[in-house]
Order: sequence, then C-alpha cells, then structure tokens
Amino acid sequence: MTDVGFSRSGMLGLQFEVVTFSRADVFKHWPADKHFTWYPGHAWTVATCPRCSAHLGWAFQPIEWPETVTDAEFEESEQTFVALIIDRLLQQNFAATLLMTPKSFRS
Repeated sequence: MTDVGFSRSGMLGLQFEVVTFSRADVFKHWPADKHFTWYPGHAWTVATCPRCSAHLGWAFQPIEWPETVTDAEFEESEQTFVALIIDRLLQQNFAATLLMTPKSFRS
C-alpha cells in the first residue's frame, strides 16, 4: 500500500500532506488512540524517527486490536500502515547535498 499526497487535517486544524506505506522504519508510541482517526476502522499512534526522535507521522492499526501491539504483529499484518508527513521525510536543503555533478560536466 502506497498512496501519495493525501492532505489531512489534525484535531487542532493543522494540515498535513502525507504519503502512506505498508512498512517504514519508525518508532511507534503505543498505546493507539481510537479517537479522531483519519482512516475509519483504524486506531493511530505517533510515529517518530528511531534515530533522532523527530515526529514523522502516524502508524495505523485495526481499531479492534489491543491498544498496544508488538512491532512484529504490526509489521506482519496486511491491515497496518503508516502515514508519513511528506515535508518531514527529506528536506530540500538536505536533498540538494545528495546531488552530484558528473565529472564530464565539471570544468
């Protein structure tokens, strides 16, 4: 599952453009919350970077599941996914440092 460019509003009215993935290397902050979900039938929890703890988005699981599950249960299920904030995945100034000029174009 990968859906690109959905715009979602948080419960405080903040807008987020997210992309959904079946799997992502994020830390999930259980317990999951069944209120104010963007995806009917799914509970959510905050998802952060496992290296720097920056908020990257949210992890979603079926609403009928227990509020806390193991990473293995989450990763092995076809019913779970993460919605990550596009702007938090790769910032433009960092992406620019990844670009290289081919030697043939250098003077």
